[in-house]
Amino acid sequence: MDLTAGVGRERLRQPGESTESFNRRGAVLSLNQMVHDGFFTRNEVKRLGHARLVRYHELVDASESAALEAVRAYADVLRYREQVTLAKQNYVEHKRVHDQIAERANAGVGRRVDLEQATGRLALAESNLLTEVSNLHDVSARYPAHRRRRAGRHAGADARIDRRQPDSGFGGGCLACRAEHQRGAQRCGGKRPCRTGAGG
Repeated sequence: MDLTAGVGRERLRQPGESTESFNRRGAVLSLNQMVHDGFFTRNEVKRLGHARLVRYHELVDASESAALEAVRAYADVLRYREQVTLAKQNYVEHKRVHDQIAERANAGVGRRVDLEQATGRLALAESNLLTEVSNLHDVSARYPAHRRRRAGRHAGADARIDRRQPDSGFGGGCLACRAEHQRGAQRCGGKRPCRTGAGG
């Protein structure tokens, strides 16, 4: 709807006649109705509706991707914790066999070549254990990084998961001491140099 109004004074001069002056006033009110716009409005509404769906699915994709990465990180923590447990058991068994062979060799009833072979296998078991501990450190550090990106409303669930998260470090002392401690032994006898932490 358009409204146009005007007012003014005009002077009309014609040859052979006197000049006339008069005032002009006027107003125009017009009403326009769209009859057909080539379906522009309807298609624009559809376009904006699809754009809203695009933003929604992008949000869902981002949230599901973040959740997937957090679950993967937590699953890696559990998997490497189990691998560390198996590596500990493997080291304990190699240490027990090594000590038995060393005792026999020192008593003169065993061969030195068997002791050297057992020592090599024990070193390999210890190397595997250190590797698994290092991997567990890595995934344990990656899991909290994903968890911090989650919304604050999930803090309760994170706390429950965190209580189940394994301790990936050995702390102080040698690996032999800690491995033998699991079997109830008192000390490793100081036969191997102590290592501090996983990367010692």
